[in-house]
Amino acid sequence: MTAEGAPETAVGMAAALRAGEVSSVELVSRALERLEAWQPVTNAFSQVWASQALAWAAEADRDREGGFAGVPLAVKDLYDVEGFQTTGCSRVYAGRVAERDAPTIRNVRGSGLVMVGKTNQHELAFGGTNLFSASGRTRNPWDPSRMTGVSSGG
Repeated sequence: MTAEGAPETAVGMAAALRAGEVSSVELVSRALERLEAWQPVTNAFSQVWASQALAWAAEADRDREGGFAGVPLAVKDLYDVEGFQTTGCSRVYAGRVAERDAPTIRNVRGSGLVMVGKTNQHELAFGGTNLFSASGRTRNPWDPSRMTGVSSGG
C-alpha cells in the first residue's frame, strides 16, 4: 500500500476495486497526482489525458466489469490511440492524430484499463538512452543525473 492507503500494484488495485475498497476514479486521481508531482523530475510523460482518464475511470466505476477494469495505465507514445496524437516522440510526427486504435490498445480498452496518457521514449524507440526525444530527455527518478536507459524510459 502507498502512504495514501491505495495498493501499489495493478493486481492490488484490481483486488481493491473488486472488493469495493476503492473506486477507479480514486485510483486514477492518485495516479494523476503522482504523475503531476514526478513529471517535473522525470519528464516521463509526453502526453497526459487527465480529464479523459477521469471520464474513463467514472465509466469503469459504473460498469464494474472485474479483472483489471478501472486500473490506471500509461501507454508508450508508439501506440496509436484513436483521437490522440502518436508522435513516437519525434518532431516529424508532431500533430499526427491516430484514426484508430493499435491492436494492443484495443486489448487495453477491452480489458477496461484506464489510460492516463502516453509515456516519453527515445525518438521512434530507436535507441537505448532516452536522451533524444521531441518531448525532452527522461530522467531516472532515483538519480535524475542518470539516464533511464532503453527505448521506453518514460
